[in-house]
Amino acid sequence: MKLLNNFFEIKEMTDSDCGFTCRIRLNPEHIIYKAHFPEKPITPGVCILQIVQELMELKTGRKMYLSKAANIKYLAVLSPTDNPEVSYGITVPASGGNECKIQVIVSNEQQTFAKLSLTFVYERI
Repeated sequence: MKLLNNFFEIKEMTDSDCGFTCRIRLNPEHIIYKAHFPEKPITPGVCILQIVQELMELKTGRKMYLSKAANIKYLAVLSPTDNPEVSYGITVPASGGNECKIQVIVSNEQQTFAKLSLTFVYERI
């Protein structure tokens, strides 16, 4: 299930020396939040990971699959009502062949919500 333009929308994407940053806006009315949780919506960890995958696919123009999660730290609750806009800072320190290793920080001006070390593999063409 694709989340782009339904669960979240991209507000701005900027390149950096070793990656890119993407500011997104979460949709607090999405059906996922009706179940997770109705009175106090919280962005599920799996959705945070899916957003990373979709941003990487958009940036590279290639289908990717998560192959390894070396480190995942959820540091604060990400609520679409309390923090509707967050930035995904994605650093690509190593890529080559069929894989791409990345570091991700999900944050806003006030706090960091998650830090991720992930490896994606490209779909074979």
